[in-house]
Amino acid sequence: MAIDFQLTGHARDLGGGFTVRRFLPSARKQSVGPFIFFDYFGPVPVNPADNYDVRPHPHIGLATVTYLFEGAITHRDNLGSVQDIAPGAINWMTAGRGIAHSERRPQRLADMVHVNHGIQLWAALPVGHEEAEPGFTHTPAADIPALMVGDANVRVLIGTAFGLVSPVNTFATTLYLDVALPAARLMVLGGDALPERRFIWWNFVSSSKERIAQAADDWEAGRFAPVPGETEFIPLPERRFD
Repeated sequence: MAIDFQLTGHARDLGGGFTVRRFLPSARKQSVGPFIFFDYFGPVPVNPADNYDVRPHPHIGLATVTYLFEGAITHRDNLGSVQDIAPGAINWMTAGRGIAHSERRPQRLADMVHVNHGIQLWAALPVGHEEAEPGFTHTPAADIPALMVGDANVRVLIGTAFGLVSPVNTFATTLYLDVALPAARLMVLGGDALPERRFIWWNFVSSSKERIAQAADDWEAGRFAPVPGETEFIPLPERRFD
């Protein structure tokens, strides 16, 4: 199979000096299957004085998929979910009609140096599910099916491959594999392409510009339910969606 083209990713500072390499969206490729965002971070040492926490912020119309190779992140959302994300687990958060969440250093690591290394994807929801009920699902690493294919260790994070079926439920055909080789590691992404155009602004994704504008107004007006235990939040960007 020939390589169509390569994406090298570009650096994006998410605040506090925390930088990711963003592969999607790009000028050459807006999405792969349903995946419209691909952020790769680390391996980066996190010292006690570093503040890489991501304060509460909103999403609509998408699902976030967080996967760690090293480190730990505490997820909290306004549904009341609290989950320490560990390496090898899959964490699927459905934003649907609207959710707010934070991503912070676990309290147990507050005084320790540790390394964070992972990937966060955004999957656009099918039009019929853009307004789905929000939800959060944690699938522990031990529940992810895996097998050896030659000298490759294949973990089926999402979808179906090699006769194995991931327990992670999605809204459309989706594939996400972690393939570990003796001298390399591959992440395989795919699934049903999006037949309709998606608009992306800040943390919002929708097939409707008007829906994004409404979500922006709702966040600014405080109409998203707060995240329990959080007193901070990320304000709406000054540059508005148009």
